[in-house]
Amino acid sequence: MAGAELHDIGALAEFRTALVRFRDRTRGIPDALRLRASRAKQDLAGRRHALEARIEELEYSAGEDEPDGREGGDAERRCQLDRLRRRLEQIEGAQAELGSATAEHALALGRWRSLMESTVPAAIAFLSRKHAQAIDALSVGLPGGVPVARGGSSPSADGSRALPWMPDSPHAQSDPVHAVSPDELPILPKGFVWAPISQLDRVELPDRHDFRKGVSYEDMIVGLQRLWSELIPLLQSAPEGGRDACATFDRANGRIDPRGFPHPSSLADLWGHFFDRRFSKEFVRLEIDRTGKWHVVNGRHRIFVALDLGWKFIPAEVVDASARTSGQ
Repeated sequence: MAGAELHDIGALAEFRTALVRFRDRTRGIPDALRLRASRAKQDLAGRRHALEARIEELEYSAGEDEPDGREGGDAERRCQLDRLRRRLEQIEGAQAELGSATAEHALALGRWRSLMESTVPAAIAFLSRKHAQAIDALSVGLPGGVPVARGGSSPSADGSRALPWMPDSPHAQSDPVHAVSPDELPILPKGFVWAPISQLDRVELPDRHDFRKGVSYEDMIVGLQRLWSELIPLLQSAPEGGRDACATFDRANGRIDPRGFPHPSSLADLWGHFFDRRFSKEFVRLEIDRTGKWHVVNGRHRIFVALDLGWKFIPAEVVDASARTSGQ
């Protein structure tokens, strides 16, 4: 793609969505092929067993003396044996071809798993990161963008380019995709932490077809990207401002719906979905049980989308259930 020009930032999100759809729709192909091969093996083995039994039966009867006047029966039996043996050879050939194809499938399966477990997720995360960076670039003063309060980005010690709102601390120069530790990520509002998604059991999460609360999968992608590229930067510039700072920003930037409904780009509304502890409590909530296992109390869909974006951490309230129980 060297030398290619991108004229529409939305194309990055569309390409990423297409990769996610490809991953989801093809995820079951290896298992489906393995099941078909297993059934074919069973079918061929059953037919071969039946033919071998019939051939053995005819060969046994050929050794018996034929009654007078039944000389033609022996010839008919030989013809029948020839037909059965040819069919048996065909089945043996089919079994050999199937065995060879199954072996090739096993080799291809390794490459497929590498593609689906490494290459595709990495590509999804790369496109998500580039889309967020493109949005961020527009917000720091590029033509047509809206400058932010803090200065432009500058290269860090390792040559990478930090986001313009990042604190100067060396422990805050990463993002949810590349961070190794929560210490590398911006400080969140009181009561919230960057929770490691790896601690959660995937079975507790929904799938792509389980978005039925009026907010689509694509909407949640945009919401999480805006959380990272718009809301958290604002909170870093006004750490004690909370929702009031978001509302002030909305009023100053025309993000207030005159009819009183949440504006699509309102940061105050976005705050309500991730950090509001007073009213809605729609934020992501996790619980650690007595055994140390993590469970999702609220926010399964957002966590699922965060995983698709390649995030390793997500803002959440984490409750230690064992400590709460022992304190009662």
